[in-house]
Amino acid sequence: GTQVITPQGGLYRLCWCAFNYNCTLPQDFQTDAGAHVVVGPYLERPDPTGFLTLEERLQHFTCYANAVCTITGFQGRHLMSGDKLMVKSDCRPDWEYNTTVVYWPSQTYVWGISDPGFASHVDEDITYQSYAWGVASTTSSREVKAEGAYYRLCWCANGYSCTRPQDFSVDAGTLKLVG
Repeated sequence: GTQVITPQGGLYRLCWCAFNYNCTLPQDFQTDAGAHVVVGPYLERPDPTGFLTLEERLQHFTCYANAVCTITGFQGRHLMSGDKLMVKSDCRPDWEYNTTVVYWPSQTYVWGISDPGFASHVDEDITYQSYAWGVASTTSSREVKAEGAYYRLCWCANGYSCTRPQDFSVDAGTLKLVG
C-alpha cells in the first residue's frame, strides 16, 4: 500500500502467520521470521542500565526565543549527516492539518526546517547528531521569533526531498521554546 508508517528507529523482530490461519491479532504471529532494522531517530532513547524512567528516556531539547536554536545529543539508529528536522505542532504526514510553526528560521521558504544535521559520533548502534536552524543560510531571521510553547521535532532522512511539511512525519521528540 501507500500508507506512511513511522516507527522509531531500532531493531525489530519479524513474526509470521501462515496463509490459512486467522492472522488478525498480534498473538497469531508466533513464528520468528527474522530481524528488521529501522533507520531513524529514537523517540525513547535506549537505556542499557534499565534504571531510567520513561520520562528520562524521551528525547527533549530546549531553545530560547530571540536566539539561534541548536541542539546536540540527538539520538537514533544509523542516522546520517544530512538528515533534517522540522519543528511542527505535530508530525502527522497529512497536509490537511497546518502544522508548521511560523517565525521559526529555515533555509527554505517553509518555516522550521533545520540546516542539514551532522553526526557527531557513533557508539555501538546509537548515532548522535547535532542540528541548527538558520545558521548555514536562511530566508528569514536567524533568531527564533516563534511563540514560546512545546513543539514536536519531526525527522526526514538524507536522500529524500525534505522540503515539504509532509516529508517530516517521523516523531523524534519534544522541543521546548522558552520565551
